[in-house]
Amino acid sequence: MGINDVPVSLGLAFNPAMLDRRPVRLLRNALDDGAITAICTDYPTVAPIGSAALAPLSACYWFGSGGADKANALVVPKVAHAGCKVNGVG
Repeated sequence: MGINDVPVSLGLAFNPAMLDRRPVRLLRNALDDGAITAICTDYPTVAPIGSAALAPLSACYWFGSGGADKANALVVPKVAHAGCKVNGVG
């Protein structure tokens, strides 16, 4: 999920200092190469949150699409290349 996907993104995701607790919820904007490597080493499966999953929140808050699917399309190849299995982009 990205910080601009819906107005409450920060309330739905958090960026823990330690990646040792599941589920790990990170804002897409915080995923640099180092974070992707760490995640894919310790947690080999990721599940990006896409526009369809965020649609009810967008509708509730009358917020236009933040482009989650487009942004995920940039990140998914990176995590896949780092060795993560990607569970559906939803």
